[in-house]
Amino acid sequence: MKFPGFVVRKTSVYLGLLVAAREKNSGFEVLYTAGFGYQNIGDEAQLSTNLQIWDKISDKVSVTLLSTDPAYTRKEHGSYDVLFASRNILWGYKNLEYSGIGETKFFQLFFRLKFTSVMLTAFFVKYFNIGLFASPELAYFLKRLKNADLLHIGGGGYLTGKTPSRLFDYMGLIRLSNFLNTDIILSGHNIGIWQNKYQRRMGKHIKKAKFIGLRDDDKSIESLKQISVYDEKKVIPLFDDALFCENANPEIFNKYLKLNSLEKDTKYILINAYYFKSTEKQVKETLLKLNNIIEQNLNNRKIKIVLLAMHYSDLPALKFIKKNLKVESEIFRHDDNFRIVISLIRNAYAVISTRHHPLIFAMSGAVPILSIVFDAYFKHKNIGAMKLFGQEKYVLDNSEIDSGEINIKLKYILENKNSISKSISNKLDNFKGKKGYIIKEYLEKYTNIKKNQ
Repeated sequence: MKFPGFVVRKTSVYLGLLVAAREKNSGFEVLYTAGFGYQNIGDEAQLSTNLQIWDKISDKVSVTLLSTDPAYTRKEHGSYDVLFASRNILWGYKNLEYSGIGETKFFQLFFRLKFTSVMLTAFFVKYFNIGLFASPELAYFLKRLKNADLLHIGGGGYLTGKTPSRLFDYMGLIRLSNFLNTDIILSGHNIGIWQNKYQRRMGKHIKKAKFIGLRDDDKSIESLKQISVYDEKKVIPLFDDALFCENANPEIFNKYLKLNSLEKDTKYILINAYYFKSTEKQVKETLLKLNNIIEQNLNNRKIKIVLLAMHYSDLPALKFIKKNLKVESEIFRHDDNFRIVISLIRNAYAVISTRHHPLIFAMSGAVPILSIVFDAYFKHKNIGAMKLFGQEKYVLDNSEIDSGEINIKLKYILENKNSISKSISNKLDNFKGKKGYIIKEYLEKYTNIKKNQ
């Protein structure tokens, strides 16, 4: 009797999910996905900014989020409808991302096989409205993708050959959306650094998007041209989605300053670091040299050192800096509140970072920053973003730390903060009217939705 009972239970769940999947109504439904859900400050800020834009754009728009951690996303961003992301549902096993093999050499073969089976299910969902050969969760996901009006893939550096599992994930999702007649837009991306022919072939599916928003205006365009996808009418160089994310409430921010023994008018340099995939030893050697440079430049300057984690994985590197730095420093407690982090960066005297998003928030606050990169992936992202503000000369390869270049540039930043900030502000003013540009352009060209005033 166990087997018939199992069949009945599975069938009832399956039918219940299909009933729950909303049919198209008079509203406009957006499925939004990006790199959020991992407690990474930059990714959560990107999501928050795009949610704010969508929420204000029209009363007829509803947004459903695709997250790797729905519970965390609801807690951080409010009571949106949240489903598991495609990397969990389409390529995963029991909600395990990429079935646990996303970073291995086997994933490409697995992806090809899995995609074939998913497309077969999508065929039955599209033409017969049934999820044949699929789990209830997969059938429901595809039904929601079919019923949605738009798939919005938010910004990040995931459409690159250096992040192959993410590249395949999004290309597979784009192909499915296109097959199910759901429009696609992309905003705030770096694209390229292709590693092989298969990645280039997969990358071509980006052309199915109605608009492709970039966060640099050179390398990503070159990469799109390499795979014959570039179209100046729909490829739009802009900036990172999180550039204009809102600050924290001033009262709450001041409480966090006091919690960290900082005063409102304290001058401080923010330092962010983490151990890259290269080697922990290489990063430690660089950080030790960086410590010496910082100590030299802060001699007789009344500037504090504040260590900032953009993700909990940064803490080992920050603790290493604190242990070996001869001047006083503290790791800033922010309780993963991305608005507090943004306010902290925008109020800094200067920033030194190995990650990407401190750079974005520094530019949005007209704060000088030194970016230290360890590989081609971060060099591609960081130079592209800094070039938008005329600051690309402050992106330095870690190998340059022995040349004295970092010492020279840090000294220059500390002595010329005001002129550098003014230069950044002038560039920033040119972007302010472009917030939400991709979304607005899509709605104007492809829908009849009237935007709120």
